[in-house]
Amino acid sequence: MFCYKNVRKIYTPAVVGMDYQFSRDYNIYRQLLSQTIMRAKTLGFKRIDFGLTAGFEKRKVGAQVIEKCCYIRTRDNFAMEALEFLRND
Repeated sequence: MFCYKNVRKIYTPAVVGMDYQFSRDYNIYRQLLSQTIMRAKTLGFKRIDFGLTAGFEKRKVGAQVIEKCCYIRTRDNFAMEALEFLRND
């Protein structure tokens, strides 16, 4: 797990490297989250910004999920409709 520290004292994980061959057997992602939390505490950080995905796993280690909403404006709606079709298929 590569993390960076910003000037507002927020610890931010940026890149995760996992060997997916062992991921299920050893719960690697959950271990990475736990180790990140311990490292942030050791460094004196009070806040960690984990990002947008894997809310279920992050809630298991005590993260508070903050719902976000995003709107996108495009000139050509065809690509968006094709993505929606693939998502629902």
